[in-house]
Amino acid sequence: MQNPTAPAGARTSDSFYFTHWIIVLVSAVATFATIAATERLLKQGAARLLSKRATIIALAAYALSLGFPLLAGFSDDLLHPVAVIATGALSAWLFVRWGTSIGPNGPRELIALSSFALMFAFILAIALYELPAQITQAIVALLPFASAAALQSSNEKPREAASSDEEPTATSAKSASLKFFGTLLIQGMAFGLLHYLYGTVVLEKCDDPYCPLRHLQPLFPISVEDFYGFVSIIGLALAAGIILVAIKALRLNFRKLLYVVGFPLMALGFLIIGSDAGLRVAEGVNHASGLNFVYGEVIYVSGYYYVIVIAWALCAHLGRTGKESYTSTYTWSGLSLLGGQLIGFLLSALTTLLEVSRSNLCFLTLFALMLSSLLIVTNDTLWAEWGGVKPSEAETMGTFRRACASIADAHGLTPRETEVFNLVVHGRSMAHIAESLVISRDTVKTHCRSIYHKLGIHSQQEAINLVEAEMSIERDQRMQGL
Repeated sequence: MQNPTAPAGARTSDSFYFTHWIIVLVSAVATFATIAATERLLKQGAARLLSKRATIIALAAYALSLGFPLLAGFSDDLLHPVAVIATGALSAWLFVRWGTSIGPNGPRELIALSSFALMFAFILAIALYELPAQITQAIVALLPFASAAALQSSNEKPREAASSDEEPTATSAKSASLKFFGTLLIQGMAFGLLHYLYGTVVLEKCDDPYCPLRHLQPLFPISVEDFYGFVSIIGLALAAGIILVAIKALRLNFRKLLYVVGFPLMALGFLIIGSDAGLRVAEGVNHASGLNFVYGEVIYVSGYYYVIVIAWALCAHLGRTGKESYTSTYTWSGLSLLGGQLIGFLLSALTTLLEVSRSNLCFLTLFALMLSSLLIVTNDTLWAEWGGVKPSEAETMGTFRRACASIADAHGLTPRETEVFNLVVHGRSMAHIAESLVISRDTVKTHCRSIYHKLGIHSQQEAINLVEAEMSIERDQRMQGL
């Protein structure tokens, strides 16, 4: 559903192309809106709507919507809209279903699974281009069943909300979420423009001696029209590689991962596409002119899927910390992305009446992406409301508490000794501990002597070193688990 080119063999006219994407996007947006409304009005209703039993019902409805019109002998004019509506609705439902299923596993595991999925999609897309169009369409129609089967066999973890000293108010949490989803809306609008470009520009055969089409044609039966769509799948593999490099360099600093890497990467794609060598106007007609359009397309697509994966990981983090429910975050992120695509597609179409060139559209999109990125990356209030949304900070406190609890349990500290120990390893003085626990300084000294004896240490610094060593062990175990 996310490929900006129309299904193989289906694109017969510009009107067909526009109708196809409007129907599929409206169907997906309506499904996301239904789930969001159900989750808001009936909490348990949303849980039932996304249960494993509902998976079977959704697949049955999908199969019925595809098979019944065909068996009843309806014309192709009716068959295609029904199939498109079913595809859009099921895609949206699976988006939320997968998010609520693997989100509780945490952002690291979600990123690993998503990177694997991107590489699998890249390999599958290459294989599909080698097959006849009818077989390709049949395989694509069966993909939701494979996805649902994987969902059914997955082991869903119960929600584990991380402890937090200060929970944001409902107003601040809502404000932070709206800003995040607003940037996803702009991201979706940019992708809607890419859909529009495919439907309105003349795709030229690139004459550059280094054009990939020259090397791909002997291996794949690719026409000029298919070439631009085919090359875009390289962005899937590139996105997986960028994710691995970015995570290695930035860990899980979502502020930088999303708005210092992801959004500028998408903007760079539009900068290259919109250049004179990427789009040109000849006799009033916009042409996609060769290598620059291809390079820009690949870079933008890689940035788009990179941001989707990181946004999914952010949703998992927000759900895990208890600041947002998994259903809410994944539903609204999907609604923002697909709603943005619909808005961007329609707005781009309206600009035709104003005779705005495609290059200018690309530069307007570039400006919107960079402006939204700048506004949110410099908004310290937003990141503070989400605990920094940098798990290396938020999770450090959780790791610290677990390390203290583990040491206390292992050495048999009493509840009062545990309270004193927690303050000692925070670097607190005797006077501060006595005041905090409302006990005398002599009592604090007695507890400290007992704690040091049980732990086999002789100073406050040794106690701190012991906790840091325990934290280091947990971090190593977690990284190996990734």
